[in-house]
Amino acid sequence: MTSYTFNESEYEAFQIESARDVVSCSFIVQRSLTPLDLNACEYMLMRRSVFTEEGYRKMCQPSRWSLYTLHLDLPRDMERSLRIAVPYESNRYRTFHLGVASVSEWVYNRDLAPVIVNDIKLANNKMEKLRRYLNVMKLLKLDRHRITSNFIFDSIIHVLFPDCLDSNLVVEFAVTFSFYSWIFYRESPDIVGYVLEHARRIRYNIWASLEYPINACIIFHTTGNIGKLLEYGTVLRTKCCVYMEMLEFLEVRRIVRRSISERRIFLLIQLLYVFTYNRTSWAELRCIWRSIPDPYLSGKEIYFAFGRVVTSTYFYDLIEYYNSAIVEEYIQIENAAPRSLRHLSRVAVRNILSSNFQLPHGISQLGLGHILESFLKLEC
Repeated sequence: MTSYTFNESEYEAFQIESARDVVSCSFIVQRSLTPLDLNACEYMLMRRSVFTEEGYRKMCQPSRWSLYTLHLDLPRDMERSLRIAVPYESNRYRTFHLGVASVSEWVYNRDLAPVIVNDIKLANNKMEKLRRYLNVMKLLKLDRHRITSNFIFDSIIHVLFPDCLDSNLVVEFAVTFSFYSWIFYRESPDIVGYVLEHARRIRYNIWASLEYPINACIIFHTTGNIGKLLEYGTVLRTKCCVYMEMLEFLEVRRIVRRSISERRIFLLIQLLYVFTYNRTSWAELRCIWRSIPDPYLSGKEIYFAFGRVVTSTYFYDLIEYYNSAIVEEYIQIENAAPRSLRHLSRVAVRNILSSNFQLPHGISQLGLGHILESFLKLEC
């Protein structure tokens, strides 16, 4: 096994590959030095073992040999101990400091995570094995590293889906291994719906630690998950910087906030981003507009925001894209006007059902008929 100890002042890495290297560094992790074992004839070794801090400094920094030889090195009471975790703030003396020795995360990421995953997959009772391993994986902090967390979720979720009916186990596993991050990198509506359904059953808000799942799916081009997110009542959060940082149109930042509300600016920026980078996601953007009560963007608003930023051809293409793909009221909207009463009623009913963890199954229990049910489910 190979691990690394870092010299925080010099930013150098010392590779530990053998037992001898461990012995030479042993004083870092224990208060007393390893005693010299005469039975092992260590006094006859060609390369003498290092058992002191001074010896370790000489080994790690060969340039200090001349200082020791000429008695020019610093006195002990003026130099910090290697066991001190926080390096000395002053750069007056060229020395190095080593903190608490620890095994690098990549050792677990590369070797241990696949072993645990394979053991769970090969178990006769996979659910019980996962329950036992869950706390172990938390203690090993396998959920801290994004790549490892996504690997474990990718591998184990297919063991759970669709047969596992233990909602607490599914939700605990999904939360532990960053389901809210996984959906940005994997487009799998069935898995998303499976996790959200179990979260609904135990009335758990799985988005408590993440405010912008819908916007993140747009940015990471996993828009296929948006339909399921909206189906289970995920709310569209507004934050302009989510898209502003990705857009190359820097002039967009010149939008006058006094004339347009922050939420309207967000909807404008979202439209421009989808049109620029992910134009084929018009169906998901239309579904988003079906779930919010905001008036459709008017031609004047779009022109005020982008008319002087993009070319005239690009601007008219944007208007045509929005009117044909997003707007469903089939009227020419020059000024922002309230949405229809039918649409506002849909939003209000969905909000009530969502706040009581009744989406989407609560819609069918209202007894409204097939057409109204499809309307409430954002299908039309």
